[in-house]
Amino acid sequence: MIHGFDFRQNNLILMHNTKIEYALNKKMKPCYDGPFIVLSRNHGGAYILCQLDGSVFHRLITAFRLLPYQACDLIYLPDNMMDIDTQKLQELEQSNVEDDINSVAIEVATEYVEEDDNEHGNPEH
Repeated sequence: MIHGFDFRQNNLILMHNTKIEYALNKKMKPCYDGPFIVLSRNHGGAYILCQLDGSVFHRLITAFRLLPYQACDLIYLPDNMMDIDTQKLQELEQSNVEDDINSVAIEVATEYVEEDDNEHGNPEH
């Protein structure tokens, strides 16, 4: 079921792990990564996220990949913990671009397949 979540700043979310969609061994891989913190949203509807340690994703994440995170315990989020300059953050907020997830997922999936071949001793073609 599709929900129209409207995440606000400092909301904790989970991001769908699209890297494993095309992998052959995806059964035991995690479906979601996170939690992450929402910093803001751009004009195109994509979100700007950062990890709990303050490192900011320098790519925009589309809304359909995100779910709310329900924390069992209180998580303290310090103020001004971002590792990005305000100019770069404003550029991300002003853009109308959404994440091109299909090209990224296919690129990462081929990396996983190559890694699995290398782990099992299969030579690359």
